Amino acid sequence: MSLHHKATEHEKLYQPPNYLNYKNSISKSKISAPKLHAVGKHKKHSLFHRLKHHAKISFTLSMSALGLLALMPPVQGNASIPFKNIKKKIVQSDDSSDDIWKEIADDFTLSGYTDNPAVQQQIRWYQQHPKSLTEVTEQAAPYLYYVHQQVKEKGLPGELVLLPIIESTYNPFASSSVGAAGLWQLMPKTGSTLGLKQNSGFDGRRDVMSSTQAALGYLNYLDNMFDHNWLLALAAYNAGPGTVLNADKSNKGDHSDTQFWSLHLPQQTKQYVPRLLAIAAIIRDPAKYGINLPSLPNKPYFAKVDVNTPIALAKVAKLSDMSVDEVHNLNPGIKQTTQATPNAPTHVLIPIEKVQTFKENMDAQGKTVKVQMPAPMETDAAATTADPNPTKTDATPVNAAPSSANDTTPAAPASTTAKASDNSVVTYKVEKGDTLSKVAAHNHVKLEDLIKWNHLTAKSTLHKGQLLKLSSSETTVTQTTTTAAAQDVTPVKAASTYSVKAGDTLGSIAKKQGVSVSSLRQANHLKSDHLKIGQVLTMPKTA
Repeated sequence: MSLHHKATEHEKLYQPPNYLNYKNSISKSKISAPKLHAVGKHKKHSLFHRLKHHAKISFTLSMSALGLLALMPPVQGNASIPFKNIKKKIVQSDDSSDDIWKEIADDFTLSGYTDNPAVQQQIRWYQQHPKSLTEVTEQAAPYLYYVHQQVKEKGLPGELVLLPIIESTYNPFASSSVGAAGLWQLMPKTGSTLGLKQNSGFDGRRDVMSSTQAALGYLNYLDNMFDHNWLLALAAYNAGPGTVLNADKSNKGDHSDTQFWSLHLPQQTKQYVPRLLAIAAIIRDPAKYGINLPSLPNKPYFAKVDVNTPIALAKVAKLSDMSVDEVHNLNPGIKQTTQATPNAPTHVLIPIEKVQTFKENMDAQGKTVKVQMPAPMETDAAATTADPNPTKTDATPVNAAPSSANDTTPAAPASTTAKASDNSVVTYKVEKGDTLSKVAAHNHVKLEDLIKWNHLTAKSTLHKGQLLKLSSSETTVTQTTTTAAAQDVTPVKAASTYSVKAGDTLGSIAKKQGVSVSSLRQANHLKSDHLKIGQVLTMPKTA
């Protein structure tokens, strides 16, 4: 995710020798001097011979990488290397109206940039390489529903569902040369800051559920940092917030435009944001760009199963009648497959169609498991009520984040209830593993404000049960702390009009008012999803 990296000792070991200082390279080599003398004298001192030898190696490596590079855009924002080869069979939707791509596109809010030359350049690349999106669809199939569910529940732009396409091609095993890992390519330090566990047996950056929660929380934090300018927030996710802040400061000093398109940013970042906008344009209307995008059913792929103690993935595979690779694809954060490690999670993700088989086999061994089925998402038409899994299990809905003490998900934001006549201070009850930055990010407040409101310092340590103020004393909002499992919000009856506030998107407004995005767009004759603070929207009538 970050463009800045200092070579590790492991990487330095594989750097080519310094041909301009041959004696120095010999002294640092693992090859002893006597063995070098055994080589012909003319070869030992021949620069041409050494260059030729390394050229052969470089050529072989280059040809091996050519196949991967051919499927990548001109400059990859974060080049990722698959940890293992994942091949998944696409189960295409028989009903095109139930295609998850259509549902995702309905939540897009960053439209209006399609005609930008940088976006057009990226669109042309995908038109020239149409198979790249087809292959990403194959990789993304098991994860799309969950990621879309989380983006939708948080009222974030639907385009964020597409971000892992750029970051990792939706491969949770992907690793970058700078140490980023997982679907969202989180750096080790960023992952730790967001509360993701990283130890000898588990890497939360690769875990599908917890990494998604962490990444979306971080993106939401960046959105607040950059005054709800999503293009700048996305640029900061790629290049780091400091890089974007410095570019913004530089332009302000020159009295220049401070929009994303005018900032002096790294070349990769200047292509990163247009690439996301280009993919969104294609997903919105693939036929327009001559791309055949495989349709995928808009239904959950996996369920979360609590097993009380860590369990070997090989055992899970055997009890659920699956291959180990299939199980590992859904649980990539667990490093060992043949044995259970003490510091691994006490839950596993299993395809819904295999849950009953696993549960029955565990019951036969006298072991009780708790199945948490994914909560159905509301569509524009109505809330889905059909059970995605007809098998009989003790199922509990999976909401924004796991609630187990062993889960690796960062703290969930507290729920809020507006009361115009109440001046109570908004508070948050600290839970185990919380940090100031994590609480700030997931409760949509700035870190410096959180520190100021609670008379703390940046190095202050939090204690479980401690109450933190999430607003100043002048706030007109009261807040009750809840766990993530109790965050379902019932949409209120739509008002006749709504005044746009900072941070609002069509998706978040539609959710709050209990209407669909398409009806809200139609009622206001909106040609784009760009909103202005103070803009008054007419709410469509509800049944």
